[in-house]
Amino acid sequence: MAPGRKDVNPERINKHGQDLSSTVIPKIDHAGDLLSESGVYDLEGGDFSIVCLQASVAYPMAVQFAFEDLKAQKRVAESYVERLAKTASTYGTANEKSTIRRS
Repeated sequence: MAPGRKDVNPERINKHGQDLSSTVIPKIDHAGDLLSESGVYDLEGGDFSIVCLQASVAYPMAVQFAFEDLKAQKRVAESYVERLAKTASTYGTANEKSTIRRS
């Protein structure tokens, strides 16, 4: 590649978005499913030993934070998928329009 020349592969950009959609987002969903299981999200103060008083108080807040964080991470990943698809489309169109064709 010549200095200053930029090669863009719209198919690979789009594939990266598909990879996020098929790999990352399901893992985020799976983490949420694990947090939703009985014995994880619904622990109460009595489930902790007397020595772990601070943990019994902090645990419900930590689980709620984890749920909210997972939702935020999923929104970010989904926005990346959308943005990558748009970027691939834009670069593909720009490349097509800038190609000189002989009649």
